[in-house]
Amino acid sequence: MEFHRSPKKFRCIIGGWGCGKTTAGVLEAINLSLRYPGNFGLIARADTKRLMMTTLAELFNYLPKELILEHNKREQMITLINGSQIAYMGIAEEYDARDKIQSMNLGWFYIDQAEEISEDMFLLLKGRLRRQNTSRQGYLTANAAGKNWIYKRFVEMDVPEYEKENYAVWIIKSFENIY
Repeated sequence: MEFHRSPKKFRCIIGGWGCGKTTAGVLEAINLSLRYPGNFGLIARADTKRLMMTTLAELFNYLPKELILEHNKREQMITLINGSQIAYMGIAEEYDARDKIQSMNLGWFYIDQAEEISEDMFLLLKGRLRRQNTSRQGYLTANAAGKNWIYKRFVEMDVPEYEKENYAVWIIKSFENIY
């Protein structure tokens, strides 16, 4: 609940297998899409195949069908009845991912398994948070993967001083999941 209630602009959950990272991520995507009608968000993972098999499957476990106006699989776009849209894509494998992202006007983004992508892609998405009348938040879920860019940015807070107040991290161990 702390993650969902946090007003921080950039949030990250780092945890082991089965601790609920992806579930928290998709629930937040639904929340931000419903809270701000007409919002536009992006759910991303390194490659589309794994995104579809895991993250998107989890999204559809929690997103009631009654809220979906349209799901355009070719365009990888879900439109909700309140006018919000959720785009989804692989951002490390697709040769034109950078071009697609550069034209986006995002209210939020969610990167699942963020340890699979580069910090440059995070920074690109960060720069696309410019949609008016939304919270303009970016959040990540990741497995612990050593002292990579996620660890440096979110745990060590290796960011400019004026940005430190915008970051929050939750580290969750697998055994905290009672199931």
